[in-house]
Amino acid sequence: GRYLTEYREVRSHQPDFISFCLNPEKASEVTIQPITRFSMDAAIIFSDILLIPWALDRGVHFKSGLGPILKPMELPTDFNQSLIQDITKRLDPVAEAIKKTRYQLNNETSLIGFAGAPWTVITYMAEGKSSRDFTKARKWAWQNPKLMDILMESLILATVEFLTMQAEAG
Repeated sequence: GRYLTEYREVRSHQPDFISFCLNPEKASEVTIQPITRFSMDAAIIFSDILLIPWALDRGVHFKSGLGPILKPMELPTDFNQSLIQDITKRLDPVAEAIKKTRYQLNNETSLIGFAGAPWTVITYMAEGKSSRDFTKARKWAWQNPKLMDILMESLILATVEFLTMQAEAG
């Protein structure tokens, strides 16, 4: 639905993309727009693959023409692991958007949750941006497999928590 005129209108009034994703009213509104226009049988909650790194204080922001930019990690353990315990608190606006959306959808329309895959999230966290070859992340996997396992397990746990929260929200 990001190509829809009505989406672009809502988006134009948001201060930044992360704030937009974390605004339950607006996220719900743009989730429902394609359903309203096309009567589809399922909606995907409006979100972004980088909400978990945002919740882990990786400085996620979006630059026009460049895409997402993060504070790159020097090592696979270069993040505050204690933040994983509070991941659902920091991402609760997504649960609120799901509740609002579920309330507005009829029972025949499915609502699908959304999260980035841990490997994809790692590549962004390592490089600090999109990458075609994932040089840093692949280097970590080869040179620091135990540290990489810690990061992967941490992101798997965070993703499971995030998706469980979404399922419980509707």
